[in-house]
Amino acid sequence: MISKQKDQASVKIDSNSGTDPANHDFILRWKLGNDQVDAGLLLHRGKSTNHFLLQVAPPPRVSLEQIAPRDYVIVLDVSGSMEGFPLTTAKDLLKKLVHGLRANDTFNVVAFATGSGVLSEKPLLANDENISLAHQFIDRQNSRGGTELEAALQRSLALPGGENCSRSILVITDGFISADAETTDLIRKNIGSANLFTFGIGSSVNRELIESLARAGGGEPVVVTTLSEAGSAAEKFREYVSNPVLAKVQISAEGVTLGSIEPDPHPDVFAARPLVVTGTWSGEAKGKIIVRGIGGNGSAFEKVIDLADAATATGLDHPALPILWARERVRLLSNSAKHDESIREITSLGLTYSLLTPYTSFLAVDETPREINSLAQTVKQPLPVPLGVSGAAIAGPAMVKNGSVPEPGSIGLIAFLVLLLALQRQRDLA
Repeated sequence: MISKQKDQASVKIDSNSGTDPANHDFILRWKLGNDQVDAGLLLHRGKSTNHFLLQVAPPPRVSLEQIAPRDYVIVLDVSGSMEGFPLTTAKDLLKKLVHGLRANDTFNVVAFATGSGVLSEKPLLANDENISLAHQFIDRQNSRGGTELEAALQRSLALPGGENCSRSILVITDGFISADAETTDLIRKNIGSANLFTFGIGSSVNRELIESLARAGGGEPVVVTTLSEAGSAAEKFREYVSNPVLAKVQISAEGVTLGSIEPDPHPDVFAARPLVVTGTWSGEAKGKIIVRGIGGNGSAFEKVIDLADAATATGLDHPALPILWARERVRLLSNSAKHDESIREITSLGLTYSLLTPYTSFLAVDETPREINSLAQTVKQPLPVPLGVSGAAIAGPAMVKNGSVPEPGSIGLIAFLVLLLALQRQRDLA
């Protein structure tokens, strides 16, 4: 690879085909130069619509003074399917989460099955007395009944929380719960007032639901399937949710009109989770975009970005931005309840921006003229061998003549099915 510093804001990277064949992934690793929360802006001027990408990034290392005040509502699944290892591990995780709180943090615990119970009707300070109460409440929980997550989330969101703080709802479940698109809508609509994180636990976790809830909450899911994974996964989850650096994020504009913004409302910024916002804008590249929020120890944060300065620094030609915005819009619509209007919008976005969606697909049409009766010809297309892989690993002509060769396990399965059919035929003839 050949890199060339164009200016302070950009680097051009070219592949030298003579010495760098495209036989391995290109991985870009970078660090922020600022030791504080910072924001950057890219602009793109299109033929009919202009797009922007705004990123609010955490510092490379977060100190205690940079962590915003925290309020947690821990939502624990105690339904019948959590019996045994899942509930035992979940209780251990809860106790570690509560013990890791600072004295000025607040917390609450909601246990849900068919119904739900709450530790307190108001947020509790993380002092020794309240932590002891939480332990007693957690220890009293036994697996029982069905699972109604949406009602538990509504109750959690309705609970009063600490002011001027980063509020997070932590859902711990095996995913075998009654939840649908309305549940993800509820999460997405309240993401400005509460972050949501999911911890999936059990030998057969409903990953689709766990991941869907996490996406709606703007976070990454953590899943544990065995007891040996529990310790490290619980620590990873605790670190992930413990370091909010900017809460109650608000984005406004002066002198420029912003259009469709995704996501909206905006989740908090965590040490392991920057905030990436895409949207549209109209008019000239003038005016300001202002990011406000609550930073470390409850201090006010404000970052003013001048559009003219951003255009001068990085230009107005970033054709990837419209596609990024459309992808995010399709993702949010796809995770929401399906209505005729949302289906039409997803279809329109797929066609306009050439995206694969649940309602659009790609078709390959070969318009090369060919004689009707001509025979097909096999063309050997050379490809580079992946870096570090021997050429002996590549299938020879005999192996690919009629397609790929089944794995040994597949061959055994085919032979077994043939034998089974033969035995059945002999039985029928008898």
